[in-house]
Amino acid sequence: MNDEYTQSDIDRGMMERSLDISSQELLHVNSEMRSLISLLNATIESTTDGILVVNRQGKIVSFNQKFIKMWHIPQQIVESRDEEQALSLMLDQLKDPEGFLKKVRELYVTPEGESYDELIFKDGRVVERYSQPQRIGETIVGRVWSFRDITERKGAQEVVRESEERYRNLFENAHDMIQSVAPDGHFIFVNPSWLKTMGYTWDELQKITIFDILYPSCISHCTEAFQKVMSGEYLTNVEAIFVTKDGRLLNVDGNVNARFVEGKVVASHGVFRDITERKNAEEKLYQSEARLRHLVTASPAVIYALKVDGKNVTTSFVSENISQLTGYQIDEAMSPNWWVNHLHPEDGDRAVKEMEDLFLHGRLVHEYRFELKDGSYHWFSDELVLIRDMNDNPVEIVGAWTNITERKQAEKAIKVSQEEIKKRVKELEEFYEMAVGRELRMKELKEQMEEMKEEMEKLKNEMKKV
Repeated sequence: MNDEYTQSDIDRGMMERSLDISSQELLHVNSEMRSLISLLNATIESTTDGILVVNRQGKIVSFNQKFIKMWHIPQQIVESRDEEQALSLMLDQLKDPEGFLKKVRELYVTPEGESYDELIFKDGRVVERYSQPQRIGETIVGRVWSFRDITERKGAQEVVRESEERYRNLFENAHDMIQSVAPDGHFIFVNPSWLKTMGYTWDELQKITIFDILYPSCISHCTEAFQKVMSGEYLTNVEAIFVTKDGRLLNVDGNVNARFVEGKVVASHGVFRDITERKNAEEKLYQSEARLRHLVTASPAVIYALKVDGKNVTTSFVSENISQLTGYQIDEAMSPNWWVNHLHPEDGDRAVKEMEDLFLHGRLVHEYRFELKDGSYHWFSDELVLIRDMNDNPVEIVGAWTNITERKQAEKAIKVSQEEIKKRVKELEEFYEMAVGRELRMKELKEQMEEMKEEMEKLKNEMKKV
């Protein structure tokens, strides 16, 4: 009997110790579970995605606050966990609620399936929706839905897409010639305008390099420019001569820069414009100006131009032959008051006052004496024309300045000779009248008179020529 009680006590003690150990383990496991659940909840709440967990019957099991805020679900619906109200509220915010429900139904039919799509909200937001089954071991017990707001990303992608579209349109429709060239000179790409202007097809272009289309005279400086770009420099106003497929010479001007990948130059990008017509026009203008310079330099007249700005008149151009005619250099002739300061004292006031007639009548021709570099005074004829703009405002004076000193001297000499001849003719006429009165007609006297008249005619003709 005592042995039985002793064994019973032993069994009861062992059971109590066993229960005590099980309770401790259970408490430990329970603590670990709470810690794990806390960690899981913290993780779910810290994510940027809205999380919704439902069971196999579609009942809400769990969710995070991001989900509530994203879908604007009121607190009373959250607390009641009314699936129908929550679903109705969610559908009312979408542009395509039917599409949303269709995807949900498909996944209930195939619970092992995963899905991804994008939801468009009526307020303009774009949200990614991703769903996968929730498993415990191998058993599917529910479904996890995650929602991520990608509105900003979509906006950025749209900006990039629009930018790429604009660039593509610019590239395809630009009149300028756009090209990209590899370091070995082969073409990476060109735009349609480049192909059209140069006459090549893309397949033909693959067989040549940039150096094959350069005119020999510009290969040297173009090679130097290409090397600078390949070293990372940005070049502007690069001029070159391209040879088209049919052999025409094309003058181009453009800017070229380098394309870098991970700090290394992998290509050059260039935008060129056909300036052939401009170059031809510049060449014709240069030739015309050269001819004009020759004519002006060879001309006995000094050609000059004065800029008129209100009451201010300044010299803007003087031909190079000024130094030959006056001894002054061009910079001296263009200095302020140079003309006024070298007028002859007796002609200065008159010459300056006559300039008023130019602004009244638009044209003036006057003569005056002017001091040369060596201090002597020469006579000049000054012919001026006033140029006005479309509003009839004076803007420029163009003049031709000619040294007429020799003509003035000739006129003076002819005038003196005329006076002497008139005097001699008068004396002979008086003598002839006296001789006629005495009936002395002398043949020799008549011949002298005739000779003197002929001489006078010659002088008159010379005056006319002058």
